[in-house]
Amino acid sequence: MKKLWTLLFLLAVVFTGCNKTDDLWDEVHDIQKRLTKLEVQVNNLNGNITALQELYKNGATITTVEEANGTYTITLSNGKVLKVVQKMEETVYPIVGIDNEGYWTVSYGNETPKRILVGDNPVKATGEDGLTPEFRINEKTGYWEIRYKATEAFTTVKDSNGNPVKAEGTSATGFFQSAGISEDGKSFNLVLKDDTKITVPIVGSFSCTFEESVVGVQKFNSKESKDFKVLLNGVDDIALMACPAGWSATLSEPLNNEAILTVTAPEALATPTRATANNGTDISILANSGKFSTILKLQVEVIPEEPIEPTVDYLSIYQKGETLFTIGDGASAIEINSVNFPESQEIDLSEADQTLAKTILAPSQPTIYFLSGEHVLNVTMDGDQAMNGKKVVFISKSAAAKPSVKFVGTAGIRLQQNSSIVFKNVTIENLSLGNYSSTGNAHNIWIEDCNIQALAKPILALTGTNAPLGGVNSLYFRNNYIEMNTFPDKSSIFSMGPLITTDVTNVSIENNIWYKKGTLVQGSIYTSNAKGITKNISFSNNTIINYAGNSSNSLAAAYLILTNVENVNIKNNIGYSDDNATDGFSNSGSSFYIIANIDPMPSISVTGNIVYGLNPDLANKWKWNTYGWKTNASTKVDQDGEKGGIITRYSKNPFANPNGFSSGNFTPISELDGKGANLK
Repeated sequence: MKKLWTLLFLLAVVFTGCNKTDDLWDEVHDIQKRLTKLEVQVNNLNGNITALQELYKNGATITTVEEANGTYTITLSNGKVLKVVQKMEETVYPIVGIDNEGYWTVSYGNETPKRILVGDNPVKATGEDGLTPEFRINEKTGYWEIRYKATEAFTTVKDSNGNPVKAEGTSATGFFQSAGISEDGKSFNLVLKDDTKITVPIVGSFSCTFEESVVGVQKFNSKESKDFKVLLNGVDDIALMACPAGWSATLSEPLNNEAILTVTAPEALATPTRATANNGTDISILANSGKFSTILKLQVEVIPEEPIEPTVDYLSIYQKGETLFTIGDGASAIEINSVNFPESQEIDLSEADQTLAKTILAPSQPTIYFLSGEHVLNVTMDGDQAMNGKKVVFISKSAAAKPSVKFVGTAGIRLQQNSSIVFKNVTIENLSLGNYSSTGNAHNIWIEDCNIQALAKPILALTGTNAPLGGVNSLYFRNNYIEMNTFPDKSSIFSMGPLITTDVTNVSIENNIWYKKGTLVQGSIYTSNAKGITKNISFSNNTIINYAGNSSNSLAAAYLILTNVENVNIKNNIGYSDDNATDGFSNSGSSFYIIANIDPMPSISVTGNIVYGLNPDLANKWKWNTYGWKTNASTKVDQDGEKGGIITRYSKNPFANPNGFSSGNFTPISELDGKGANLK
């Protein structure tokens, strides 16, 4: 069934030298009609095959039959609705039947019917091995094709001589020899092309069905139970006939022409048994009315659970002398192992909170603190604690939990030359990192797989007033969940002040969820107006909820504010607002970056970012922007397909959980796979 565009183009060319345009258009319209008829014939053919399979089953009974223009609409006693189309013209179509042993047969034109084979084996129409053939016409070749399962590819149909069968004109007038209701109105009769007769009783007062809302496969979580109402009409008795292995099903006694089927899923998928009903997916109910019976089936399936990954035991890895992970880049890279961190301490929080002095941040040798338990480690910050050359790691004993460490007090941790601090798989509260006067950088700040709670001030503020100031070689902030409910408006989470003269090698802010519940606030995530250069910054796969890249401070604002930078990659982030913006809010909207420098000219990439929300009543004021208004003209880069720095709002909620704001669950919808944060 080829498309007509090529044909129409050729006809348009022919018109330049032909006056019989009416004849040509008549030909085009005729082809259009024939193509439409072919599509109808294919649908009718597959509908007839399905109906034939259902009507052939033992115990099939009919509640109603309606006929219109040679098409019979049949409602079975189990609620299934079938269509039988007698008139099939103008096409060589497969004549499908069922022989006296229950196998599918097929013939083309005037051939003798032969059994349909899958490989070298005939195909049963019913029972445990029953398959339903599906036909189509190949759009390119015009030949019939067939398959037996929706997961299979179609293959070319061949006649008894091994030749492909073309869907072309024929004088055939019907799929069946005859179809219709008996004279006494008590049965529906089919006579196939090979003279096989199928008679199905019509019992108008007999039915056993589920409610209309029960459609398709019913999916269950592990061990979940569900009730299904069974509607009865003229039923003498009902009973459970079959249930998949591992499942549990009970059927209540009928009351007021209703019964309740209660189904409980297994803990895990079980190997199906072999029975007449498909026990792999079907729960079957047998209903009787006098000498008649019908089978009602419910298809069920267990929703696969996420595979449970083996729990990583960080302490055990360390004790074996293996490397936990590596932080930093180049000369400042450090392997976290017992060689580079010869001291370790286990802190058990399983029974009660513990309180330790701030001096744990300045051990004599590089030290790893392994935390476990559900209580809290309180670190008393009764004054600033310097980390001149110190290296400290806070990590959970096992990856299965995130023990809590809370810094108590208003003072902070002062990074100095060659120091490194790492947080891995813990819950952090009230963390504040700063710096003293220093001519050299701290090596690494590494925060990964953490929950950051009650964030009430910047995590990093290298903004001292005594020059010269040292910065940091590398900042890695990955796979974290940050609660922004107490974070102050118009602030920056990471800041590099103007007195810093040293360069930052890498900043990686990736795969984090920044979540402000309730009213939208504004601010920045990374700000650097340092004299030193940020060599590389990657801001990717973050999900940012109700935190707008905006402010009214002297630099204006965006998520990234950069004075001196070489390479910027902003990719696959999701920015989201729940429309709490007001007229009193800044008019410029939310921006991803502001870059002021042009020497050296930075390399900037902005791709794949998704934005949604902000008050639609303020559409002329509130915008999602690639760059903010103080960006240098030479560094303005549009996202792919956009213009003027604007990023078009996504057409629908980008998150799978519609109650995300109350639950904190921000899993992107399937069509946005690879966008935003992916946190378990």
